[in-house]
Parts: sequence; C-alpha cells; structure tokens
Amino acid sequence: MNYYYKVRHLLKELARPVHCTSIRNRNYKPETTTSDLSAGYRLVIPHDKKIHLLDRSIHDFHRFMSVAMEVKNPRGRYEIQVALETPKWRSRNASEVYQIEVQPQRCLITSSDVEGMRRALIYLEDEMTIRRAPTLPLGKVSRRAQVQARISRSPCAPYRWQSGWELEDKYDYYPDEYLNKLMHCGTNGIWVAGLFRRLIASKVLPELGPRKHCLEKLRKLTEKTEQYGIKVYLFCIEPRIVPKDHPVFARHPEIIGNTRMCSICNSICISSPLVRNYILEVVGALFQQVPKLAGLINIFNGERGTTCWPDKETVQSCPRCRKRGQTEALADGLNLFYEGMSKVNPSAKMIAWSYGKFDQEANALKAALVKRINPNIVWLENMEHGGIKKICGKDVSTCEYSLSYEGNSSVFENLAKIARTRNRKMYAKLQIGTTYELSSLPYLPLPQTVHRKFAKMHKFGVSGTMESWIIGGYPSLMLKAAGEAAFAPLPRERPFLERLAGIYWGKTKAKRAAKAWEHFSRTFRQYPCANEVFYYGPITRSPAYQLHLEQEKRLALPYNWGLHRNRNVQPHEDRLERWLGPFTPEDLIKSFRTMGYDWNKGVRMIESIIRSFPAGPGLKKQYAVAAAAGLQFLSTANVIEFYQLRDYLHKSEPAVQKRLLRKMRNTVLDDIALARAMKKFLRMEIFIGFESEIYDYSYSGKLLDDKIKQAKKVLQTLSSWQKTGVDHSVLNRIIAGPRQPALTEREKNYKQWIKYGD
Repeated sequence: MNYYYKVRHLLKELARPVHCTSIRNRNYKPETTTSDLSAGYRLVIPHDKKIHLLDRSIHDFHRFMSVAMEVKNPRGRYEIQVALETPKWRSRNASEVYQIEVQPQRCLITSSDVEGMRRALIYLEDEMTIRRAPTLPLGKVSRRAQVQARISRSPCAPYRWQSGWELEDKYDYYPDEYLNKLMHCGTNGIWVAGLFRRLIASKVLPELGPRKHCLEKLRKLTEKTEQYGIKVYLFCIEPRIVPKDHPVFARHPEIIGNTRMCSICNSICISSPLVRNYILEVVGALFQQVPKLAGLINIFNGERGTTCWPDKETVQSCPRCRKRGQTEALADGLNLFYEGMSKVNPSAKMIAWSYGKFDQEANALKAALVKRINPNIVWLENMEHGGIKKICGKDVSTCEYSLSYEGNSSVFENLAKIARTRNRKMYAKLQIGTTYELSSLPYLPLPQTVHRKFAKMHKFGVSGTMESWIIGGYPSLMLKAAGEAAFAPLPRERPFLERLAGIYWGKTKAKRAAKAWEHFSRTFRQYPCANEVFYYGPITRSPAYQLHLEQEKRLALPYNWGLHRNRNVQPHEDRLERWLGPFTPEDLIKSFRTMGYDWNKGVRMIESIIRSFPAGPGLKKQYAVAAAAGLQFLSTANVIEFYQLRDYLHKSEPAVQKRLLRKMRNTVLDDIALARAMKKFLRMEIFIGFESEIYDYSYSGKLLDDKIKQAKKVLQTLSSWQKTGVDHSVLNRIIAGPRQPALTEREKNYKQWIKYGD
C-alpha cells in the first residue's frame, strides 16, 4: 500500500501560502518613532555570485508587502538597501550575522552572507506583522546565530512502522510553501532517513547495496531546499545490522559481527579491513553523488545493532573487536565516516549521536568518546534524558524527550563543558514541537519552555540542535520560538514572549497571549513524566479511547498509539499496571485532571482574545490545538479512572458496587462529552490527532464516533446494573483468563521491522 495517500490532504495544508490574506490594520497610525512604507518601497540587492540563493526570500518579501501589507508599489520612495559586508561587531565563528538600521527614509541591512540577509528580511516582515502595518521602528538591531544549526523534519515524510522510506518513492513531502514556512520559523536544516544498503552501490561489498546508486531524489531535495536556506542531512544508523541469511555473509563470512537481535540479525564487524574499506567507499560515494548534502547524522551505537561493541558481554565472541577497547573501536568507526566524507566535502558535518543507555557506564563512555573522536566531528547529545523532575512528591528520572521538564541532565551539561574546553562542537537533541508526552498533537503552545531550553544552550556554548524526531516537525509557533531564541543577544523571557506573541496576535494583544503561553508552560510542568505513561497509557489516543467492561486479552504493542508496527489496528488495552511507571492510579488521575482544569484556564484566555479580535484561520488553529490538549488531559484521567473502578468491581460488596457503578457512569458520560467537544477542533485543524511516527491518526472524527457509540452501550449496561445489580457472568469475563504475553508479540513484530529495514 502507498501511504502517501494517507497524508496528501495534510501535505496540501502544508502547501498553503504563507502570505495569503491581508493583515493590515488600516486604522493604525504610524508613530513618530517609526518609518512609513505605505507609499511604496524599493528593495536594493547587491550583485554577487551567490545572491541567486536569496531569490525565494526576495519574492517572499515582495509578496508579503503586496498581500499582507497591501503595499503594491515596489518602486516607491522608501529604500531598503542590502549591503554585502561584514558588520564590525561580528564575533569569531558567528553565522547569520546581520545588522538593521532603520532611518526615516531608508533601511540599511548589513550582512556578510546570504543567510544573514535572509534572516534580516524575515525580521523586517515580523516587525511589520507585529504592528499590522507597513511601518518599521527606528533604530539599530544587531543579531547573530548562537545556535547555528536548527534541524527539523517534515511531519508527513514516511519512516518506520512499514510506512516506507521517503527517498525510495516518487512523492514530494516538502512543498515549496512548507519550506517557506520553515524558513520563516528560522529552521535551516531538515533530516531525511535512509539505509546505505538500499541507497548506495558498493564495489567493495556489492551484495550490501543496490546495483546502482539510488540517490537522485536526495540530490534534487538538496537543490530545492537550498533556495530557502535549508540544508539537508541524511540520518542513518550505520553500519546497520543485516539478517544473518543475507548474501553478504555467505560471500564474506569473515565480516560477520557478533551483535545479534532476536537471533535473526548480525552486525558487520567494523574491525574487518573489508568493512572499513566499505565505509570509506560508500560515504565518499554518497557525497560525490549528492554534493550539496550538508552532512550525516549517525546513531552509531545504542538504538539498533551496529558494531560488535555495544557492551562488554557481546564483544567477547568477536576475535577482532575484543582485543580493542570500546572507546577505541567506536571512535575509530566514527573517524572512518568522517574521513570518507571529508575527502569529498570538507565542509560537510559528521554528527555523532549516541542514543541508548544513560547509566553511569554509558555516560563515562560518551565523555571518553568526545575526547577521542576527530575534533571536527559534532557530538549530538539528548538534552533532557537523565534529568530529575519532582512530580507527585516523587523524584522521577526523565528517560525521554520532555517539554514538561525545562532543565537539562547533568550528563548533557558535563559533555557540553568537555566539548567547550576542547573547542569542539556539540549539538542538543530535543523535540521542540511536541514530544511523546502528547505526540498526537502537531505542537504544544509552550514557547516559554523553548526560551528556557535555548537559554541553557547559549550558556553551555551549544552551537546546534536537532529539534525534532519523527514527531514535532510541524511549522508552528514552537519552531518559530526556537528560531528566534537561537539568536544572540537573547532577550529576557517576557520581552521575548511578547514579541513572539505580537507576530501571531498583534501588538495590542501580545501581552495577553504571552500570559496564556506562560500559563500553559506552568501547567505542563505538572505532567507525570514517565515512559510508561505516554508509551503504554491512553493519552496519545484519548479521547477516542474506548471503555470496555470486559477484559481485553491483547496488548497494544510496541506502544499504545493506535497501530501495531505491522499497521494493524491496536486493541484498546486495559492493563492499568502497564501505564503507571512510578505512579499510582490516583497520582495519574489527579495529575491529568488537575492539568486539564488548569490548562483550560489558559484556553479561556485565548478565547477571550479571539472574541475581541478578528482572528484569522491561523489563530483559530492555534486555539484549536490548545483546546485539544486540555481535552486529552481530562479524557486520560477519565480512562484511567474508569478502568480502576472497573477492576474494583469484582472485589467489592454489593453496596460498594452501587457507588462504583454510579462513578463509572458519570465518568463515561463526561468522556462522551469530551469526545464530542473534540470533533469541533478536528474540523479547525486537520493535524490534530495525527501521529507522525505511526503515519496515521491516533484519533480522528471516525474514531471519536466509534468511541461515542461504544460508550453509549456501556452506559446502557451500567444503568441496567444500577437497577438490577452486576451481571456476574459479565463480571467473570472482566477478570477471567490469561492475557497475551508481551514477548511473543514483540518477537513477531521484530521480524517485520527487520524485513522493512527499520
């Protein structure tokens, strides 16, 4: 099946023009401290061999002026002059440096490169957008990118869960206006995933690749995105394990590594001369065939099997690797990748990402590797993993990306210090738009949290970020916040939020919108952050999560997001103990219900702005996303409470059962109301409910209707039991029988993952 057709309506939405309606306030009167462009303007661009890369930005600026500002005269008196020269205040190794001097009759932009000019033109657009008028504040502004690489991903591009590989089909997941939206957000990189053995032909190990290179789509993508100042990075996990019956092992048994997965795969041994030559060959060929590729992002250890050295036990069976220390072997492998790349494209970046364990031994290994790898290799480290958050009276470790935890782990800080003292680059891995805490929403309105995370990156000297995984790449106010917070000098929190709010809501409503965003961040900090809660619990699928009286025998594997990896629909599992992590059911019910009530106070703040302000479709979409989050919190509390009450039934006396039935009935009624309320917001923003990792909807209009229909039947049964008592034949089915073991299903799924190269 071609999964492009599942998201073509989403791609159409991404392709809507950035500037499609007028936002000009005709009642706005220019102040004495502003310049006036309403009579027309002239954009004067210098001649340079690279200036053609600014064409899309120039076209966008003219469209902004004519459509959004209703200024139709691009040959007017007011001159916007762009000078290609280095600002005097530019600091060492700075990028995207620009200075804007606004005078009454002209605006002078000074920048040393095209990307600085690009950012300056968007800054001017933002200033006029804040005022909803073609006017600019007088004075000087000087900015430079502190966090220089800001890498995201298309929310519609397939990868994993048998949805296909985006580089192997004919479809475009990067419409021009989507790239334009990313450009306006300040995003200057995207990552795309691929397997070497499906993309790059090899003469060294011909069995480990296609007959000829399959890199044409990647090459065309790099050429397209370059026009928007966006670089392309190939994400990989290499050298990737292969099935043990792969032809390459039959032909070259000497390269068989010892890392195995589910007894069906083996690594290829990086200590083998043949494998070393293979890496140099294919990486070099990749950058020869795609000369504008910006770099590689490689999870070299920890996420999938790669080398023979994942741990001390595994390596013992490899006669070559067991003689080498883990640091030596892994560092040597990374250096091989860098050598193959740098010989062809010295300016490309080799980004090393060690995803996996975060225990003391793993952290010591990371520190040793940062010191040992080639100094030009960029180290990518998860910012929040291993941090400690106090919630429900417990100290809980954050073992995933988190927007509810605003800090960084001590491991991240330590590695940043090592990198800084050795003058090496380090990037932060986080998820800016949304996380698995609420992955069925396109983003969460938490720009205050973004500011705090980026302030730490400025402090630690972090020079880049991979700001989304498969989820979180929707071009939203969160990516815009990241793009703004990446620049120095970084404004203080309140002025930062008010300027950002002004871009979306206008200068007169900015303070109220900023207060709502601050309220959302305060509320989200209460989130009971634990992998069990958002991996296995109902939050991703609520409020379409069905409430069954009878026990569900099957598990939702590997995660409870709506689809198995084989793309079959998951059951609505009811195994409460899998959802809790370090918390009790009472902890989760109270936390999510409190969050829902508190969050909705912020939603009402947004509603009050909309009532007093002619909000366009974009602002109504923001409102819909915020409102949907509040409904998901409340519905999650309902689902957990329902199953807790249901499981109490068989233990209780008849008098207690009546009280439980009454509470269950009220819970179901409330959840039906939440499901009905959600349908309104789905109509306002079609990305609500779409979970990019499963490439499908975790909840949708149809799934909400199914839930309402099923819940009404449950209500009928509960009402009957309230009158006549619990039907013990049903009650026995609630608690009876063995459940499906998780391991069997996992083994079965893993064979499918390997088949599709995941």
